[in-house]
Amino acid sequence: MLKNKPKIVNRINAAIPLPSLPQILFKLIDVCKNDADNHEEIVRVVSLDPSLSLKLMRFATAWQNQKPDARSFDRTVQLLGPENIRKVALTALVEPFVKPVMKHAVPAFSQFWLHSVNCAITSRKLSQALGLGNAGDAYLTGLLHDIGKLLLLMNHPKEYTPVFLGQSNGRPLIKEEDMRIGTTHCEAGWLAVRSNSAMPFIADGVLYHHQPVADIANAFPSLKIIYIANIMSHRDIARAELLE
Repeated sequence: MLKNKPKIVNRINAAIPLPSLPQILFKLIDVCKNDADNHEEIVRVVSLDPSLSLKLMRFATAWQNQKPDARSFDRTVQLLGPENIRKVALTALVEPFVKPVMKHAVPAFSQFWLHSVNCAITSRKLSQALGLGNAGDAYLTGLLHDIGKLLLLMNHPKEYTPVFLGQSNGRPLIKEEDMRIGTTHCEAGWLAVRSNSAMPFIADGVLYHHQPVADIANAFPSLKIIYIANIMSHRDIARAELLE
């Protein structure tokens, strides 16, 4: 998928600030106030937001000068500590949303968030039901599978905003992205996750979740899980249900 356009993919700024749902950030700031017994609650809240999860993975990578183990994402929270995470959340509240691109994209971003968390939950449940690998890895893959959409939106706001808003002129999403940008959200997301995770199959899950079914038939179980979870999770879920 990437052989013919590595230069285009590598022009994507994978470290650009990405938006998080404000409700998640406010909740995270609140739970970080009590740093004695709130580790599990902080992990739970962070794990509800793809942008925030990726941001903390970046911080941990820079802090440790090595790639964090995705299977122990709670260690990233432990490493950074409540006060540092609180500062990250405070910065994230205003960082991307001051950009003009988000003025019209907020409703679509809410749907993006709902789908990402739903896909993460579905991936975890499938992994548990089938007894395939680590359910935490499956959850993280589902959470980050569409992160490339935000990367394309922030890197190419003029070209990608109509796509993010669902205005694809009847063309398949991947074809529309490739036509407008020269790369896809799968490839952009793969670039970001690959550089911030020690688990390459998580990045592969992000890369291949829109491939033709025939290409997935003989793939690793972890790729099949995210592929199926993405299809299954295209339904509306009440936001309050996920924030409880």
